[in-house]
Amino acid sequence: MHFNASLNLLLYIFFVTLPFLCQAQKQHELKTELISVINRDITLSYEYGLTEKISVELDLKYEFSPRSFITSSTYNNQFPDSSYNFKFQYFEFTIGSSYYFFQKEGIDRLYLGAFWINRILTKDDPNYKTIFNEYYEINNPSKTETWPSSRVGLKSGYKWIINNHLVIQPELQIDYNFRDRFDEGLGRMNWTAVMKIGYRF
Repeated sequence: MHFNASLNLLLYIFFVTLPFLCQAQKQHELKTELISVINRDITLSYEYGLTEKISVELDLKYEFSPRSFITSSTYNNQFPDSSYNFKFQYFEFTIGSSYYFFQKEGIDRLYLGAFWINRILTKDDPNYKTIFNEYYEINNPSKTETWPSSRVGLKSGYKWIINNHLVIQPELQIDYNFRDRFDEGLGRMNWTAVMKIGYRF
């Protein structure tokens, strides 16, 4: 009898608090970029609301689009004005955090945030290094190892939650690239506009 009473009490507490638990759990979101297939990459993002205003986010991306290298006869008269395409593949992960303003349903509406991106080259086209060295007349091959590795930046956007689950999130990102593939290791500022869609649960 004592066991049944305790079980009934636990069930009662569970069903009474269930609506609050469900509401609290609506701080998980799985998203992807709307035009990732067009850009020839696969992107998956997970965002978790630590509080009603602050979230943390992890993005994973696998990119398999070709990269272009543009030559100019003005810079090197041994090369015509042309564009070369090379096959490269990358794995990229991003860790970030956002702060939300005027939120209505947890982590939604206007936000500002910061992020760190790390990119790993998984497939290399050897022809790129040959043309790069010849075009820039570089004798030391190590100087061609200038593909992007890490970036830090700021982001801002607006998130709509439709029917408690559907996520629509346009976002603008500005970042500093520590290594640029065309500037022989010098950094560069970049900006990117993305549209994320996803599901909140």
